[in-house]
Amino acid sequence: MLGATLELSSPEFFSELKTIHLGQTGYITVNSAHTMVNIYHPDRSRIMHPVPPAYKSPALHRAINGWEGVTEAEISTGEAMLVAYRHMHSVDWVVGGLLPRDEAYASLHRLTVTLVMGGVLLLILILPLTWWWMRRLLTPLDTLKEQVASLQHAPAQLPLRISGAAELQAVAESVSKVFVEREDFAQRLAEREVFFRTLNEDSPFGIFVIEADGHINYINRAAAQLAPPRGERDWVGDHWLDLVHAEERNGLAQSWRESVILNGRFRTQCRLSHREGGDALVELHFSPLLNGEREQSLVIMLDVTEREEAKSALLAERERAMAILASIADAVVLTNEHDEVMFLNMLKQRRCWAWQPARRTASRWPNLPALPSQTAPPCRCSARWRRCVVAVRWNWSC
Repeated sequence: MLGATLELSSPEFFSELKTIHLGQTGYITVNSAHTMVNIYHPDRSRIMHPVPPAYKSPALHRAINGWEGVTEAEISTGEAMLVAYRHMHSVDWVVGGLLPRDEAYASLHRLTVTLVMGGVLLLILILPLTWWWMRRLLTPLDTLKEQVASLQHAPAQLPLRISGAAELQAVAESVSKVFVEREDFAQRLAEREVFFRTLNEDSPFGIFVIEADGHINYINRAAAQLAPPRGERDWVGDHWLDLVHAEERNGLAQSWRESVILNGRFRTQCRLSHREGGDALVELHFSPLLNGEREQSLVIMLDVTEREEAKSALLAERERAMAILASIADAVVLTNEHDEVMFLNMLKQRRCWAWQPARRTASRWPNLPALPSQTAPPCRCSARWRRCVVAVRWNWSC
């Protein structure tokens, strides 16, 4: 039987392990996987003593059972550690390195704090610098704003010119183009407005525009002259039915509302209380007026007073002429340009057409009544054409 002893802390064994430092407080341990005892530990009181139980050092027991690697675990003292275990090939030993977790992540925490503080400081420095730089870049926009505001008083300053980036110059060119087009459109619109205003004011026909509710928003000179007198006021803002004679107002209002509901077009004749005291007979033509979303109507007013008076005079003259023709003893036939009989005095009609004439003059006048076919003494007739008036004189030779 041979016995021997070994000094584990001798330089040949583990004395060099004392010189190895893991951070500030980290250390190395050597444990026997077969006997489950501590072969080396910085705490000399634990050398050659059994390893702590599994519930106190779970990572160590996993390494004894064959696991290798790095993990975070609590040791038997309850301290949180970052541990790493490896197996030795020549002997059944497990070498472990243990470093307190706070110490292991301290450098990472310091780096994080440094980065955060650096970012905050950089942000504090960059924000004013960025604001100043952006202000400098956008200064031409203030110039553009002033030029746009001045265009209301001096449109001749187009095109707008600013200095700065190409993008800002492109914006200025676009704004200039829009304002040039607006000025051209406004000029054309003003010219058309002047043209139509002049046309309406010099028109011999009365023209006024009414809203959907019937109130007048424009009236020309001719319509104002036909309208009833208002003193120094005009008819703008009043209802167009106020122009109409009171006796015709109610019936005309109902007809107008019904026509507006149907198609917006309306035509009628009515009387106005004329400016000179008499009644003016006018003809009104209502037409829908397209003006965006607003519903308006254009009304043309025609003074037909003289026309109706002339028409009445002609009718009276015609009645008088007809009475004279009817009282003539001779047969009188009135024809038109197509040889169609328009008038035959009734007193002589029976006598003239009761006998068969020698010549069938009725063939020339298809509208004459058919001649009876009966034997009668021959008769002769003579006709004189005077502007489509035929005077027929019958000479009886019975």
